[in-house]
Amino acid sequence: DLTREILAEKNVEIDEEGFDELMRTSRARNREITKSQDVAWIEESIDLKGEAPTRFVGYDVLSCGASVLHILCNGEVAEDASEGDECSFVLDTTPFYAESGGQVGDTGFFRTEDAVLRVTDTKKLPSGHTLHVAKVESGYIAVGAQGTAEVDAERRRSVMRNHTAAHLLHAALRKVLGDHVHQAGQLVSEQRCRFDFSHFSAMTAEELREVEHLVNEAILADIPVGCSEHSITEAREMGAMALFGEKYGDIVRVVDIPGASMELCGGTHVSNTGKLGLCRILSESSVAAGVRRIELATGRGVLEFMDEQQSLIHSAAAVLKLNNPGELVSRMETMAAEHKETERQLSSLRSKLADVQLAEMYKTPADVDGLCFYSASFDGAGVEDLRSMADKIRDHAPNGVAALSCVVGGKAMLVVCCGKEALARGMHSGKIVKEALAVSGGSGGGKPDMAMGGTAQTGRIGESVAAVPDIMRKLMK
Repeated sequence: DLTREILAEKNVEIDEEGFDELMRTSRARNREITKSQDVAWIEESIDLKGEAPTRFVGYDVLSCGASVLHILCNGEVAEDASEGDECSFVLDTTPFYAESGGQVGDTGFFRTEDAVLRVTDTKKLPSGHTLHVAKVESGYIAVGAQGTAEVDAERRRSVMRNHTAAHLLHAALRKVLGDHVHQAGQLVSEQRCRFDFSHFSAMTAEELREVEHLVNEAILADIPVGCSEHSITEAREMGAMALFGEKYGDIVRVVDIPGASMELCGGTHVSNTGKLGLCRILSESSVAAGVRRIELATGRGVLEFMDEQQSLIHSAAAVLKLNNPGELVSRMETMAAEHKETERQLSSLRSKLADVQLAEMYKTPADVDGLCFYSASFDGAGVEDLRSMADKIRDHAPNGVAALSCVVGGKAMLVVCCGKEALARGMHSGKIVKEALAVSGGSGGGKPDMAMGGTAQTGRIGESVAAVPDIMRKLMK
């Protein structure tokens, strides 16, 4: 509706039938995409009744033998798939961790004597079976085929580092900010960890430094990370932290970093904190009311971040023609001082130029039923410049009304002022600005003695200024 109104103002027609047809096509395409990716729908398509869930061995190994139980191509159950096909398949045993608890699914390869499949994602079906999303890179694969499932080890290790860091981060946040902090969501990938948590305000730079320091201290301490299974009652008695809103079975997995963190978690983790290498908090921001978000990196992610920062520093030094990047701060301080002085001089020159322009404008006011009307457009001026000039006009011409305009940042601005005598005769700057800018599709308002507004149609600001005398006559007492 808003688009229709805007285009109508510009006399542009809309092909609504064409738009509706494209929307129908888009919705149909999205339904097909959703159909091929919806794990609930996939489970209904495959007959998994009576089948044992996929056996996950990925906590201990990253490669194992496996048999293909089911194949889907283009969202449909299939008996086989060949080179170039994008498909999904279920194995009896897998080292691939399925996306869960905020941790992304594993990627890697499944190889048989006849085919090579690149696994691009791994998802968990409600039945407990693991669905491997893949593309057949070569050969031919059929249900019943046996092969080797191999997780991308380097990527998995990066994910594990970030997941363990998330546990350390959670504990550090509670220590620095208080026990009210609870995880509100997370995404753990190979690049970084995105951790959402409950907190009532933005963290200070000092708090962020302290949290990062605590995490890095735990990393440097090279603490063994223990993972064990217990009954939910035993886990709680041990002091393991459960995530609010999560559903747990009778048997749970406890991830214990002695002296630092103990949580219920089904994800994959490093064997000791030293393998994280280093942690760096990249950002802290707001997600929603009472929920903050921290993004952090570990290991290679920290190295990549440092490389990016170093590159930016050297690029900045090159732009300023500095051989030593260490001189950046002093050079920027000098430039800031020079810029401030230049702005002062420019402001002084603009003020002098405005005085000259105002002096010329005072000589030739238009008469509007006994009131003086002044108008001018000032190239290169800003809104504050117009307001300053309007103040001078009010003092100089108590029986005057002035309309001053300029273009700033792609928008035309209009400032209107009225002297004391003009006000006594019914003039009102806010009413004048509002009605005048309506002519050029803009808006504005303000007090009786001074008001301002703007329009995006910069080429029509002259029409608004020209409309002021007629508006004055309507307001005249």
